[in-house]
Amino acid sequence: MAGIDLFLSKSLSFKIKNKLEPKIQHKLKLNLFKKYGYSIKQSMLDFSKFDEELMGFLKLDSLKFEKDCIFEIINFAEIKKKSLVITIKDESLIKQILEMVGDKETRKILEEVAKKPLAVPEILEICKLSKTSGYRKINNLNRNGYLIIKGFELTSKKRAVDKYTMFWEKIMIEMKEGKYIIKIKISISVFNNSSIVQTIFKNGLKKY
Repeated sequence: MAGIDLFLSKSLSFKIKNKLEPKIQHKLKLNLFKKYGYSIKQSMLDFSKFDEELMGFLKLDSLKFEKDCIFEIINFAEIKKKSLVITIKDESLIKQILEMVGDKETRKILEEVAKKPLAVPEILEICKLSKTSGYRKINNLNRNGYLIIKGFELTSKKRAVDKYTMFWEKIMIEMKEGKYIIKIKISISVFNNSSIVQTIFKNGLKKY
């Protein structure tokens, strides 16, 4: 499930690059590219491979390093059996979310797929979007991980078409002392399907 990984990838790769010593970062980039054809950002979507390469440089400190980076981006506000709430800490992600929900057409797309999973043609029709504008906004949501695939439908020509929904169940936005606070509720099953989560939190979430 790429949604969470895409959502976190840009911010997480930026934190990692900032924290790594330049020599280690350079060698890590070379290793990832030679073995898998990945940049550091691309390896966020296949995080176990990044983790394996990082361990070659940082040894047992690699997991602590990864946790330090992820906790500069999100915090766990609440963890339950079937869902959890995370607080977004990273300013670039906060800005991205505010811009997204501030755009009328993008917000409409999210509102509709939150009701039930929809194929792209259905989204365009229900939201009354032109193909040019609609595809651009849907692609942007996909690229940044806000939409995830949930099932498919067959067209009249018996072709399978993916249906999309949001990766979160609920979003809470408030302003306190001039700063925005954003919390997102996510199902445990969606969260655990992330390669980043599976690698960094392989011993479970409860202690966080």
